[in-house]
Amino acid sequence: MGLQEMPTPAFGEMYHFRTDGSAILARKTRPDGTRAYLLWKDPETDQVLTHIMRQKLSKAGLTDNHMDIQVCFDRTYIDARTKLATIKNIQHKGSECPVIVSGTPEAVQFAWLVGIGDLTGSGFGGVR
Repeated sequence: MGLQEMPTPAFGEMYHFRTDGSAILARKTRPDGTRAYLLWKDPETDQVLTHIMRQKLSKAGLTDNHMDIQVCFDRTYIDARTKLATIKNIQHKGSECPVIVSGTPEAVQFAWLVGIGDLTGSGFGGVR
């Protein structure tokens, strides 16, 4: 069984994404230069996830009103949990919790394509 390409869904200005089994990672840099993991229950996490998504949009050339995007965890979800994953002997702590993405339909679609949070290229932050 091989991979099958799927058409990109059309999204509106807000979408409730569930994780695809991978954790969503959010990290902030401490004053000493080390990084702290933020989890779904930390209110600051929404600002960090939104900042990361805006950086990705900017690098992709999606600016202007696309930069109004907002990303936040759905804290009403009762089964939210923390998940540890190890990559190259480094343990990463992330969240398995749905996220709500609001913005232009193109920005919401972009979030679905690239994933949410840090280390999406390493398999974190996949949504469905």
